[in-house]
Amino acid sequence: MNYLENPVVLITGGNKGIGKATCELFSRNKSTVIFTTRNQSSIPSLEDEFKKMGAIESKGYLFDVRNPDQSKELINKINSDYGRVDVLVNNAGIGIFKSISEMSHEEWNSVINTNLTGLFYLTKEILPLMISQKKGHIVNVGSLASRNTFAGGGAYCASKFALLGFSECLMLDVRHHNIKVSIIMPGSVNTPFNDHIQESDDETWKLTAMDVAEAIYDVVNTRSGHLMSRVEIRPLLPNKK
Repeated sequence: MNYLENPVVLITGGNKGIGKATCELFSRNKSTVIFTTRNQSSIPSLEDEFKKMGAIESKGYLFDVRNPDQSKELINKINSDYGRVDVLVNNAGIGIFKSISEMSHEEWNSVINTNLTGLFYLTKEILPLMISQKKGHIVNVGSLASRNTFAGGGAYCASKFALLGFSECLMLDVRHHNIKVSIIMPGSVNTPFNDHIQESDDETWKLTAMDVAEAIYDVVNTRSGHLMSRVEIRPLLPNKK
């Protein structure tokens, strides 16, 4: 059962991977799908694709989450055009995997500013709108790296550990405004993230992007009165090392 009727959904990083799968799933379920990307050339074809899937409306924006001015402009534009945002999916993220001794200042800042600080910028801008409409759901896409470390993961794990803490503090900040906050924490996902070679979903042992999108969709469609604040997702049969 869908508890949200014709929602307005904003998804960052909607041009590929988990973000695109989430756009597709909400499109098939009669939503207004607003997505962001740093690839302007992909916007027209994606807008058309999501509309053909069933989106009430589909609109893409060229957007860099690391720019606080762009976050303000984006939310002002969406508020002017639609008057509300029911769901924000903070999906945009990057990974640079190097030892601390090998990582440059620029690489560190790029990971932290994209995965954490930029997410803060956009979330901060959308909160007044959700508070005024007395409802909303913010879903942050974290990782099992929000709790587990690995060699070469210093910047990435730091950003995802911090995102888990941010998400749980935000949940406590806004729950009495009838705003839900959830963090989705997937394990290995079969996407081109960090230039990984994507396999066929039928052949991979990893989670698929749609597995994660379905978790996001299910969390968003919980009944009022409760929320799923943290969801961990793992492959059932991981590759044996």
